[in-house]
Amino acid sequence: MFDFRNIHGTNSYAEAAYRIIRLPGVPERPQQEASFLDIRTLRYFLKVAELGSFSRAALDLRIAQPALSRQIRKLEEELEVRLLYRTGRGVTLTRTGELLMESGQKLSEQFDTTVRDVRASGGQLAGSAVIGLPPTVGRVLTIPLVTRIKAQYPEIKLRIVEGFSGHLLEWLYSGRIDVGVLYAEPNVPVMVAEPLVEEDLMLLARPDLLEAALGPRTGETITMAEVARLPLVVPSAPHSLRLRIERTAADCGLTLDIALEVDALYSMTETVRMGLGFTILPSCAALRDIAAGGIIALRIDQPAMRQTLFVATASQRSAAVASRRLAQIVRESVFALADTGLWRRIPADPP
Repeated sequence: MFDFRNIHGTNSYAEAAYRIIRLPGVPERPQQEASFLDIRTLRYFLKVAELGSFSRAALDLRIAQPALSRQIRKLEEELEVRLLYRTGRGVTLTRTGELLMESGQKLSEQFDTTVRDVRASGGQLAGSAVIGLPPTVGRVLTIPLVTRIKAQYPEIKLRIVEGFSGHLLEWLYSGRIDVGVLYAEPNVPVMVAEPLVEEDLMLLARPDLLEAALGPRTGETITMAEVARLPLVVPSAPHSLRLRIERTAADCGLTLDIALEVDALYSMTETVRMGLGFTILPSCAALRDIAAGGIIALRIDQPAMRQTLFVATASQRSAAVASRRLAQIVRESVFALADTGLWRRIPADPP
């Protein structure tokens, strides 16, 4: 991640950006000359490059198309290179344009995170922020989390994305998200993670089909040996949940009946509701169906299957203050749900 604040001897973001983006064939600018590459012009170019069209970019940016075309033309003249090939069907990037887009995206993100960090240090939190959640957690956490953030920081432009823990970790590392909620602790030096809560993995089943398969039962638990007798709907490998289920079964000397592989949370719970199989998930994945009585959740016992939820940030991210504040709000929101009985809090380490 570029950090224009470490470019000494610069008078502006534009001059720092000019020094950082070294495009082929572009002569180095004498320090006293001003550069046309300011953050607004850079973002105009990025939008045109993203959409491949001046007309669509102008609509998205809410400016007149001729004015946008002039801005980009001035940028090309300033840099003394061609950035775009203009055709009747739109625009495509030249090789130099591709380099500017790659570096420019990083600079644009750096600018946003730096502004957010400065504001956060003064008690404000604004700009854009992205939080990543696993789909199971997103079902119960998204609304209370967004409500809490908006109540404290109404100016923030918040985006919530969902993904499996492996994807969230990759996005956190690359800077696509600012804060991630993960089911696996990231054993990476540049990540800071804190365990929040622990949850049980449950067998989700249609009551009538479970009774048909295993007979009448009482109680709220089921053994792994009984689970192995059922046709299961599970994610495909190498999803961490799939690996966890198969490892637990193997430790018990059991072979599972994998009837269907599904990598979408909604489809997994829907296949159970429609009677196409049984699945293993935390109960938060199907709270509405459980409350309606269409699905029951039995805690897996002998052996128990539990997993831990972590909140993680990237320690090298420039907007460390803002990320820590967002992580704190995530922590508060998760603990509020834990207090309802959904999860079990993990005691904090003593200072």
